[in-house]
Amino acid sequence: MWPMLGSGCRLKASWRGWRFASSMNKALMERLRGESTALAPPDEICDGLYICGLPSLQDNLEQYQRRGVRHILNAADSSLHREAGINVELANMQLHVFEVDAVEDAHVDLLARFRAASAFVAEGRMCQGVLVHCASGISRSSTVCMAHLMISEEWHLSSAARLVCLARPFARPSPALWRQLRWLEERLLEEGALRHLPPPRTAAEERAVAWVQELDAWKQSAKKLRANSSVCC
Repeated sequence: MWPMLGSGCRLKASWRGWRFASSMNKALMERLRGESTALAPPDEICDGLYICGLPSLQDNLEQYQRRGVRHILNAADSSLHREAGINVELANMQLHVFEVDAVEDAHVDLLARFRAASAFVAEGRMCQGVLVHCASGISRSSTVCMAHLMISEEWHLSSAARLVCLARPFARPSPALWRQLRWLEERLLEEGALRHLPPPRTAAEERAVAWVQELDAWKQSAKKLRANSSVCC
């Protein structure tokens, strides 16, 4: 009898956990519906590479289906598709999930995930296009797009970031993900040369360059803060 009771308790706990996660996702979806960045229409970074937030994907999915887009890369929690009413299989589309567990942990090596995501994006771009999204279309989706441009197009991170920011001015990887992209750049440089864009010629390009410098400044500030903390301890 005890094993059955334990199993029942575990089922109840699992059910409560699922209901809690579901309510949290519903609250997130409601919040995203109030964010202009999440609702912004998909932006095309380069041929066949689109970036957006989850609500925008929900609103524009049929339009991109008609264009022939059949690839979606989800850089958000995969369960959010269910809350948004998006059924990729029913829509006859291919899905790749960029794993989000511990993705903000600076000590997690994302090289294999970046390569897998880039390969999927490259495949989608060869077949009418690919939509890359996260919850708001700001951090994780832009990170994946930058990683793809570095891996497949052989751009330096500063150039990849400029291309993404020019298409989507509010795109901003978190400091932790920016560090991951800098580490990716170091790994790619060990394998061969990367390309640079020419110097900026427009105000928008200059803003993108300034933003890249700002992110690097945040990284250096974080390093100094950790170093000072370790000395104090």
